[in-house]
Amino acid sequence: MLTIAQTLNYYKNPLVQKLISWHSRGREVGIRLLSGQFASRPNTIEYPSDVLEFAKVRASSFHISEEHWQDPWLLSSAKGKELEDLRTGWDLVLDLDFPVFESTKLITIAVINALKAHGIKHISCKFSGNKGFHIGVPFESFPKEILGEETRRLFPDGPKKIMSYIVNYIDNKENGYALSKKILESDAFRDFKDKNPDKAKLLIQKACANCGNILPNAPDKKIIYKCPNCGTELEDGSQPYKICPNCSRIMKRIEIETENKCNVCGSTSIQEKINLAIDEILIAPRHLYRAPYSLHEKSGLASLPISPENVARFERENASREEVLAILDKFNGLQDDELFNALDSAGLLFLNPDKAEQGEASTLLIEAFDFDKKREMLKEATTPNNFQKEKRDIVYDAANNQRFEEESFPPCIKLALKGVSDGRKRLVFILFNFLRSSGWTLDEISARLYEWNKNNEEPLRDAYIKSQIEYQKKGKPIPPPNCDASGYYKDMGICHPDAICQTIKNPVSYPRRYVKRFMKKTKKTKKSKKS
Repeated sequence: MLTIAQTLNYYKNPLVQKLISWHSRGREVGIRLLSGQFASRPNTIEYPSDVLEFAKVRASSFHISEEHWQDPWLLSSAKGKELEDLRTGWDLVLDLDFPVFESTKLITIAVINALKAHGIKHISCKFSGNKGFHIGVPFESFPKEILGEETRRLFPDGPKKIMSYIVNYIDNKENGYALSKKILESDAFRDFKDKNPDKAKLLIQKACANCGNILPNAPDKKIIYKCPNCGTELEDGSQPYKICPNCSRIMKRIEIETENKCNVCGSTSIQEKINLAIDEILIAPRHLYRAPYSLHEKSGLASLPISPENVARFERENASREEVLAILDKFNGLQDDELFNALDSAGLLFLNPDKAEQGEASTLLIEAFDFDKKREMLKEATTPNNFQKEKRDIVYDAANNQRFEEESFPPCIKLALKGVSDGRKRLVFILFNFLRSSGWTLDEISARLYEWNKNNEEPLRDAYIKSQIEYQKKGKPIPPPNCDASGYYKDMGICHPDAICQTIKNPVSYPRRYVKRFMKKTKKTKKSKKS
C-alpha cells in the first residue's frame, strides 16, 4: 500500500504533473484518496500544479473519463439528454486484464494487430498499473458522423459494439480459436492452471465448432434424481437425496455423463476456448479509468504508456516509480512542443489527438455495427422454441402489473441481496433487471440497490450505482441473464437451486411459480380444514 511520503515524492515531479494534466484535458477527473475513498465528483485538473495540491491532501491516484465534455463541472446536475448534449466525444479504451500476465500480453498484441488490420495507424497502449493493459484509439480517429448520426452521440453503444466485434475478430471458429489455443498451450497458463484449478476452470469455455455458440459451463458428470413412482426428474447433485415435488416419494439419485452437445444447432463437435476477459464495465457513462502516469494503490506501480511494439518485452517492474522518474528525467529541459513530440515518438503519450487522422477508424466502426446486426439476426434465427416460450413466461408478470415481494425471490437473488465480495458490478445489472421485471418501481429499485450495496464486503461507489440506474432506465425492460449463463450465478457462487429452480430457465420465472405453488398449498389447507 502506498504512503503519503511515497505519493508526494512521486507527484512532486514537474513532468509527472504536466503529463497527468495534459491527459486530463476536457475530461472529468476522479481523485482517489489514500483512505480508499473517492473525492466528490465531478472534478478537473486545470493546471499541472493541481496534481501536487491534490497529493498534499492525500490523493493516491487520478482517474479520467473516456468521454470528452464541454465543461465537466456541469455534470453534477446533468441527466439523460443533458449529458449527451455536454459530451463532445469519446475515446475507445479497451481494458485487458486477464489473470495471467503473459497471456494478457498475447491478447493485447492480438487486439493491436486487429486495429492495424482495420487501417488504424494511431493506436495507444499503456500498462494499467497492476496486471493489465489499456488500448486506446482517440475520438479524432473516428468519422464525425456514421449512419446519419453524430458519432459523439454513439456512447456507450458504439464502443461496446466495437469491443464485441474485436473479441470475435481475434478469436473465432473461422480461425480455429487460434488465440485460445496459443494461450492454453502456453507454459504461463499451464502453470496458472496447476496452481489455481478452480480459477482456470472459469476461464475455459466450450464452444461449438459448427455455429460458434458458447456452451454453458457444466461438469463432466451430473447428478439427476428420478422418482420411481411418477417418473419426475430433477437436476442438482448437491444433496444426498430429494423428495419428489409431485408425489412426495424419495427420488433415486443417478450419476450420468454430461453430453457435449451444442444447445443451439445440436452439433457434437465441441472445442475449448478462452474467455478473454476484456472488461465491458469500463464502457459506461461517466466511468473512469486510471490516468496515464497515475500510481496504482495496491501495486505502487505507475500506469505507464508504452509503444504498442514493446508490449511483448514489457515487464511490470518497468513501471516502478523509480524507473518512470528515470525515464522522464531524460526529457528534462525540453520546451512543450519539442517535449510532447519526443514523448509521442517514444510511445510515452496515451491517446494523442494531434497525431490522429480523421476517419481512419471508419472501417472499424462500420464493421462493428454490421457484426452486431448479423449477430442479432443469427441469434433470432437459432433461438430454440423452448426459449421463446420462456421469454413469454418472463414478460407475463410485467404485462399484468404484478409485483412480487422478496419472500418469493429465487435462492440466488436472496443470497445476492445479503451482500457479496465478488461480482458486485454484474449484480447491479442482474438485480436492476430482475426487480424491474418483478413489478418494482424505479424508485423502489434504486432504494433497494443502495441498501444492498451497504451489505457488500467492499461497497461500490454510490455514483457508480446511480450512473448504472440512469443508463438502465433508458432501455426497454429486459430479463436478467438466464440461469445457465456463463459468468453469472454459478460462477459467482450464488446458485443454490431448489425444486422450483429445476423447472425454470431464468430467475424472473421463479416468483410467479412460487406464488402459484403457494396458492395451491393454501387452497389444499382450506379444503382440509372444511372437511
